[in-house]
Amino acid sequence: MNTLPPKVGANKFITNTLTTLWTDMLEDGCYLLRKYLPEIVITVDNNVAQSCMRLLDCYLAKYYESEIKKVPNE
Repeated sequence: MNTLPPKVGANKFITNTLTTLWTDMLEDGCYLLRKYLPEIVITVDNNVAQSCMRLLDCYLAKYYESEIKKVPNE
């Protein structure tokens, strides 16, 4: 959460949603991976979590505020 863009990190709704999704779904996702999905190269849960964060980071591009696109304060 410390590396979110400043305008996104200032929005408490987004940070709370991301934190909730991360804490609620990471353990269940790792269980699903271990139980039902074959792995070509066996990994540990830390690597799976880091890979998830890297995938999420790809979708959080740098945001440039303009006259048309503004981040609400709420």
